[in-house]
Amino acid sequence: MGIRSPYHPLPLDERWEHRRPLKRMFVRWGALAVTPYGLVPVLSAVALAPALVLWQQFAGQGLTGRLTTAEFARGVLLACAVGVAGALGGHHVGVGMIRRRRDKLVAYLSDPMLG
Repeated sequence: MGIRSPYHPLPLDERWEHRRPLKRMFVRWGALAVTPYGLVPVLSAVALAPALVLWQQFAGQGLTGRLTTAEFARGVLLACAVGVAGALGGHHVGVGMIRRRRDKLVAYLSDPMLG
């Protein structure tokens, strides 16, 4: 969110003086406050899906049965691999976004009166 909608760390009294237009401020801060509540569960489900598929396919009794130690270890290793891939992929995507938006970000962040 910070790459798409950066903000200037301004003192509160300066923000209060420039609080208009209210609609834009409410939409921006509302999006920044609410987005993680929708995004984190979706990303968690996507990250957990491969381990659940592995569990369903290779566990003797499906999702309702107990796992052996080896099955549990494979699931943990898969979840770790997905987590590492997600972290590296997220970093790569973030750097790419910064490269594409570099000029806009520099121009916006250079002028504290814009946000």
